[in-house]
Amino acid sequence: MSLSTALDKEREQGINKGPTCTVCELLRTLDADDLAALTDALADASLAHTQIYRALRAEGYTIKANTVSRHRRGECSQR
Repeated sequence: MSLSTALDKEREQGINKGPTCTVCELLRTLDADDLAALTDALADASLAHTQIYRALRAEGYTIKANTVSRHRRGECSQR
């Protein structure tokens, strides 16, 4: 198989659906102010995913840093 064929196959399959994205779940539960704040933070390239992760953990949310990173890249299972 050629590289171009392998890449075309990956495109056809789309994102590999895995477990539910914790960030997506969280976004559905937040009040308007927190939803706006988190949505803005996720879109803010000046904030590292680890900074967002630490803020979420400080507020008691159970989430992993790599989950925040994956969500920001658009690679989570809900997109």
